[in-house]
Amino acid sequence: MPNYLEIAVAAPVATSLSYLLPEELADKSGTLIGRRALVPLGKRRVTGYILAENQPPQELAREGEKSFAIKKIISLLDDTPLFHPEMVPFFRWIDSTLLSLSSRPCYQGGTAGGINGEKQQTAGADRR
Repeated sequence: MPNYLEIAVAAPVATSLSYLLPEELADKSGTLIGRRALVPLGKRRVTGYILAENQPPQELAREGEKSFAIKKIISLLDDTPLFHPEMVPFFRWIDSTLLSLSSRPCYQGGTAGGINGEKQQTAGADRR
């Protein structure tokens, strides 16, 4: 049986996406929820956060909409989860409460700073 994953991608999309876990990664995967995965999104590759396992794919297309094939994840980026699976409902609540365009910032906020290699700016007092 295929192992489908619900993944929140670090990109401005309004919902999480469904991806397929390749068999070569399934045997060494362990716990998946809370880990990052490198996934294809259009013509690029982005970081995603695994929210659920063995989920049937999201509704792929409604009447009159273009349908898409479910793509495989490229790789798992972490050996262990970055956040506990019990935090997922909290992140979903934050996302729905803030009515944000993208839920990714709240998932990124639940992980260690700098883990995605992004530069962070900090503000501080000028000591002149």
